[in-house]
Amino acid sequence: MAREKEGGFTVIELMLFLGITGALFAALMVGVSSNIIQQQYKDTVSTYANFLQNQYSEVLNTRNERDYNWNCKPDGSVAPSVGVDNGEARGTTPCVLLGRYIQVNEKGKVVHTGSVVGREPSSSSATSDIDVLKSYSPQITNFEVADNSFDINTVLQRPNKEVSTMSALILRSPVSGLIRVFVSEEPFPVKISDMITVENAGRTVKGCVVGETGSIPTMSVAVDSRIAGPSGVAIDQTDEVCNG
Repeated sequence: MAREKEGGFTVIELMLFLGITGALFAALMVGVSSNIIQQQYKDTVSTYANFLQNQYSEVLNTRNERDYNWNCKPDGSVAPSVGVDNGEARGTTPCVLLGRYIQVNEKGKVVHTGSVVGREPSSSSATSDIDVLKSYSPQITNFEVADNSFDINTVLQRPNKEVSTMSALILRSPVSGLIRVFVSEEPFPVKISDMITVENAGRTVKGCVVGETGSIPTMSVAVDSRIAGPSGVAIDQTDEVCNG
């Protein structure tokens, strides 16, 4: 009685199977890796936008973060006193918290923020919020009170591909109580009050968040100074200017 021939794979069939399986697995891994990179990029953009929006919240919900007394200088700047019992205690200093500042530097990779203070003028005839804020001689705090920074983990560029140096002031008028926003493509001037202009109160500054690979469409985060709230920060997921 003849034995039935046992079936099986030939060496060529086995090699073809392994080759096709390996190619499919490699394609799958490339797709997974691409999705991970895209998601990480979107998370970076979202986190950056949220960081900016939080600066508005800090001004809208004013709180005095200092844990020591101030020495309020004539130019409106402040410095920490030596010891909590020295300097001017809360409620007794002519210096007041006006709001927050935002500055992009370190070649477009880091965003710094912190408090803006000013000194109440002895007399002023200013009526508009812009003139009032100028009369307080606003200064960026020269000590670590609420200063913090956000590492973008990539590069922030202007639409013309230059590295972003965006700066912004989010201030509350001591007279009207209204929030005013001033933005610029340039770093802060030496005299901070020079930043407080009608032009800067009507600008929109856009930052293109550059991804790690050219296959990811570049998204942008824009700050519209005409909107005095977190909604003034907007994300554009398909910005034609940034992708031009």
